[in-house]
Amino acid sequence: GVFKATFKLNKKEEAQMQEEALALLRMFDLEKNKDDLATSLPYGKQRHLEIARALATKPEILLLDEPATGIDTAAKADLYAMLKKINREQGVTIIMVSHDLELAADAAQNALCLDHGICFWGEVHAALKHHHKHGYFYR
Repeated sequence: GVFKATFKLNKKEEAQMQEEALALLRMFDLEKNKDDLATSLPYGKQRHLEIARALATKPEILLLDEPATGIDTAAKADLYAMLKKINREQGVTIIMVSHDLELAADAAQNALCLDHGICFWGEVHAALKHHHKHGYFYR
């Protein structure tokens, strides 16, 4: 097809790429939607698909801006768990902007927190503990 002609792939290479794509779909529980248009998917699954597409490029660093915006709390927890798994198992560094500090904390090792122009960098749970106790990050 067009894909094969564009990238001049042999059958083995094409089969390998298809298997890698299916593995990413499985990772995000999207395999049953493989023939669906992205726009027909629920919003949370669209977010998963966006991340899967980014991972298909085999990045060393994944930049995410509010990846859980607009999805329910359970789906957010699942998404952050998946990001943690990607970081741990694939070694992908994930840099993420999030206002969901509690959920993001479960996925993060370190955090850069901005609080009214004051910047904190460090272990995320220590930062949240201080924030809960004092109402602000370290100053």
